Amino acid sequence: MRPVGGGFLMIYFQHVGERLSRRDLPKTVGTRERGLVRLRWRDVAPHLDNLTPTERDALEGTLTKAAPLGFQVWGSAVSAQRVLRDVAAGDYLLLLDSSLGRGSFRYAGRVVAAPERECPALSDDLWGEPDWPIITFMIGGLADLSFAQFCEDFGFSTHWHPGGQTFGLDQRRFQSSPYETEEAFIRKITGGVSFSNGRDVGFSDPAEVDLSSDEERELLRLHLEVERSGRLLHEFKDTLDKPVCCVCKFDFERVYGPIGREFIEAHFIKQPNEVEQSASADELVPVCSNCHRMLHRYSPMLEWTELKQVVASQYAAWLESD
Repeated sequence: MRPVGGGFLMIYFQHVGERLSRRDLPKTVGTRERGLVRLRWRDVAPHLDNLTPTERDALEGTLTKAAPLGFQVWGSAVSAQRVLRDVAAGDYLLLLDSSLGRGSFRYAGRVVAAPERECPALSDDLWGEPDWPIITFMIGGLADLSFAQFCEDFGFSTHWHPGGQTFGLDQRRFQSSPYETEEAFIRKITGGVSFSNGRDVGFSDPAEVDLSSDEERELLRLHLEVERSGRLLHEFKDTLDKPVCCVCKFDFERVYGPIGREFIEAHFIKQPNEVEQSASADELVPVCSNCHRMLHRYSPMLEWTELKQVVASQYAAWLESD
């Protein structure tokens, strides 16, 4: 296994091509229509016999710990090994469908593991041919960044054609780009996806402290990815007549004045184990921060209508106590 890199993160990108994008991205990465693919160890293990027992055990341990709810896989031609041999856990890989016309990056993933040995049997099983044996395991999100915008942001000629090759994004280009950090760039093109990979120590939500297992906490983080999607939040807020909590009727502007105007949080109504990448604005409801924490505090989550009944009951009991 390649070691975890030190210093700064690296962003790599690969020109896949329109034909292979249409054929192979839906199998191991995902599409907007079908959502993100989540493969498990059992899906790839039977086709990794070329690895030594020690390498297999190390890979299984890494994937199980870093991606307990699934990962995405991409395979590259041997010609890409010159670039990808330097990829380390924590780096990013972007996949470009085409550099022509409406070409765009369709996926961005944070690297979890990359076996040093070629894996032609796995390539054959996943994509129907052994020609992509340089394997990269990732956790990531479906992206939306035009190739033209990418060239403008990072100083490439708009006439440049990557020719099916793999490249590392030079740090000097990144430092002169509009983005402050690599993470900020990746979050922007994936709509705010979190790339938790098992090495983060902070909590995404205070309610995680009350959940009993790592799996429940990871499920909640996937749930939060949907709730914090910038694109989805804008669509959702456009549908609201007034940003008032649907559970307790708290109105931020009424309590806090101008600083609370138009503020509200969005709660995804599906259970964390039902999360899909292709959520829609009509699957969100407006909630205040307190009610939002209470909804997230248990597994399975309370329905917002159930919490509304709890609040109403508690308020009634409080009035009677006086």
